[in-house]
Amino acid sequence: MKKMILMGVAAMVLSGACSPKEDVVVKKVVGSWLADKTNGKDIPTNEKFFISYDTQGNQKYAQGYSISSDNAIWAEAMYSYTVKGHVVTVTGTSYLGEKWELETNIKSIDDFETTYTVGKMIVDGKTLTDKNTYNLKKINKDYSSEIIGLWEGRNVTPGISADDAPLRRWEYKADGTYSYYTYTVVDGKTVWTTKEDNNGKYFVYGNFFASNWSNDELSGVIGTNFECWEIDINGASMEWEGLRSNGSMTYFSMKKIK
Repeated sequence: MKKMILMGVAAMVLSGACSPKEDVVVKKVVGSWLADKTNGKDIPTNEKFFISYDTQGNQKYAQGYSISSDNAIWAEAMYSYTVKGHVVTVTGTSYLGEKWELETNIKSIDDFETTYTVGKMIVDGKTLTDKNTYNLKKINKDYSSEIIGLWEGRNVTPGISADDAPLRRWEYKADGTYSYYTYTVVDGKTVWTTKEDNNGKYFVYGNFFASNWSNDELSGVIGTNFECWEIDINGASMEWEGLRSNGSMTYFSMKKIK
């Protein structure tokens, strides 16, 4: 958990091009970014983090927090940032209530990606060390409108049987919440039922999607959980894929029905 948070929060600050000049960093850093690699290795989808910078010195940062086996959540927090030379400094309070001061040394930055290392990292007054190199991709897509609606689909990962991947429905709403549906067959008819205790909330950052829910249907664990996906929407078709921590890929496919 702590390792994941450090990786994510280290991402709170962005990077630039071969020690780029301050005016380049100020101009290029504005926008939305998604973590892609750490030390040249792909980051599992659930461990990716999102950052956006506006022109007013505000930064939005989001990541998943696995606090315990029954308490995991994707959450956002707001920070302040400044640029001096090729260093971006971020200060503020995390979702967990920790006070952060982070300096990142921007190694490269352009319209598509950025690479940085961490300089100073102080959490609740304690100095920490992070020797990783982070690469982030700039987000240039936006599926936040196209995802709204009722979708029907299932896990289509190769090797998964139909019995292990039943048909399900997800209804994504404009207010950032969603409903989850399962079905039973009654007298030969399919009857869909809403999972009333789901408490579903979702986030779309370009083509990156994260969702929270309560009381997992499959595991039976009572508590909160989250999951992240890279998504592609083409009209009434939506595809999800996720790189999991064990190195395997998981895929979902669905159709918009309303």
